Amino acid sequence: MGISKRMLIGTAITGAIYFLVGEFLYRTLLNKIPTPLLVGLYFLGLMVFVLIGINIIGTTMPRSSKGYKDIVLRCLALCVAMLAAGALLELVYEVCFRERVNTPSSYVFALDNSGSMTSNDPENQRYDAIQATLENKKPDFQFAVYTFANSPDLIRPMGPVSDGTEFDLEEPNGGTGIKTIMETMYEDIDSGALNLGKNGKILLFTDGYATDMKPIIGKASLNRVLEKFSKKGISISTVGLGDPDDELMDMIAKKTNGVYVRVEEADLLEEAMKEAIDSNSDRNLLDYRSKVSFDFLFTLIRFVAVLLLGLLLGLLKMYVCEPFLDTRPLWLTSVICSLIAAACVEFGMNKFGLLPQLMRFFMCVLLAMGTLKTKADYNNDYNDIYKHY
Repeated sequence: MGISKRMLIGTAITGAIYFLVGEFLYRTLLNKIPTPLLVGLYFLGLMVFVLIGINIIGTTMPRSSKGYKDIVLRCLALCVAMLAAGALLELVYEVCFRERVNTPSSYVFALDNSGSMTSNDPENQRYDAIQATLENKKPDFQFAVYTFANSPDLIRPMGPVSDGTEFDLEEPNGGTGIKTIMETMYEDIDSGALNLGKNGKILLFTDGYATDMKPIIGKASLNRVLEKFSKKGISISTVGLGDPDDELMDMIAKKTNGVYVRVEEADLLEEAMKEAIDSNSDRNLLDYRSKVSFDFLFTLIRFVAVLLLGLLLGLLKMYVCEPFLDTRPLWLTSVICSLIAAACVEFGMNKFGLLPQLMRFFMCVLLAMGTLKTKADYNNDYNDIYKHY
């Protein structure tokens, strides 16, 4: 009696296939339906795919029993439980210690002025977009402007709108130092050289990929800087023009309770900047989370949520696989795989800044995997053991 490789590999492949479907579902419905419902549907979809996958694999295996008489009813009940549990756990994750959204007291604009802006924004519409964003602000509203290329430059120190909203943009030149500008702004804020007041907000605008970041290491280093912003309650929203690094812009925004807005043409920048600067993001179980007070509680909630959902999947696998495999190893492996899956989305994504899609992929595969053993024999006297249950 050994591990059923057929079921182990088959369920892992099922999880990988569902990841593609689940990712489409998540991206399509995010911000279009309530997030608790979206997360519930996401995990319900995973359960349905696992159910289908196990039944397909099971047709290739000899049965030792007829299985549970009410197996269809049990599976339906588990599907309803998965939908409800996913939605409820997401609701708890969202509303627990929800921070109050305050009206910004100041803005800091960080504008990409790399060489590519010569062709992507030749008429300096990013300048006009800032003017439009500030036009209805009170005279004492504070704002500052940085530009960045190979190095950052504070071109308009923090001051009230009444001092004038004009500033000079130099000719675009050089690379795109996103990590450098983030570090510089935080150092200025931390030292007191840049005073945002109680509820300052930053808007980062770029049209390309960071040229000052090494793969993986650079993102992990930037993630630590973003956590510092988040601890101070400073929200950073991002606007991408043309062909920006969507993953990086999304990470910067979500890790600091901001939003990411992408536009294809420079003449849409005014609307995009207004949308980004006036919006705040919401956390959910499947994506980045900004650093907040009692952050360890959100880590705990995410681990408990993934563990409970993984155990529901384990129960489904036990019911369906009982006629042809030994299901005793399922509970231990379900707990282990669920905890590893939770570590992927919590630490891999949220702490180290790894791709959310990659972490969700590992989560789906780990939760779907079924480690079961082949039965020693298929005694006919054992066939009807479940028919009365």
